[in-house]
Amino acid sequence: ASASASASVSASSTRSQKSAIVDFLSADQSRTWILDICLDYFFCENPFAQILSEFCSSDCQEDMDYFFRSPLYRRDATGMMPPSARIASAEGFQQAVAALKSADRGDAAMLADRLRKFYGEDVQVERLERFLRFLLEQDPQRRRKILWVNHCVHLPRRRAERPEMRRSLERVKEALERVARQGNSPPALITIARSAEDGYCPAEQADWLQAELLQILKGVYGALDVELYNNELS
Repeated sequence: ASASASASVSASSTRSQKSAIVDFLSADQSRTWILDICLDYFFCENPFAQILSEFCSSDCQEDMDYFFRSPLYRRDATGMMPPSARIASAEGFQQAVAALKSADRGDAAMLADRLRKFYGEDVQVERLERFLRFLLEQDPQRRRKILWVNHCVHLPRRRAERPEMRRSLERVKEALERVARQGNSPPALITIARSAEDGYCPAEQADWLQAELLQILKGVYGALDVELYNNELS
């Protein structure tokens, strides 16, 4: 293990900080790789989904989740849809969603019928209509905010407990030790993306994960020169 490995706990870097990193990497050509670790691998929150709790009950959130997650192009994880059909479906759905900003309150049933083509044969029309009734009852500002969430509500969310996070940390440790045993040089630079300020990994989880991860890295690579490039600390 190298005693000269460098760790950078980073959320964002200024231009001078980036220049310092480039200079550091250029000074040692014997080590040619960077280890980048994102803390939302261990605990992943979807901050956009949390916004929904400001507007409606858990039942309503389930309808909203169905509305945004269930169009065919978003469920096509296996890539069965031809690319052209997928693009056309995505564009059509987004255009239909944009039109909801100015739709009238009494149009819920008609809009649900128009939107059903984007969901396939197993569409749950009653859920579409129920969500649309809720949406169209909102004032314009709240309606726009709910529809804005559309772009991100389908992002992953995994609120892991500490035992699960410890298992994930152990897997990372084993992987790094395996790479080291194979005779590979240590990384020239290690970056840790906390993802805390934007809410993907809440600060209380990020602080704990960061401390645990630094201990693992020190165990694998020896002493670390740790610098904090972190706008959360400013």
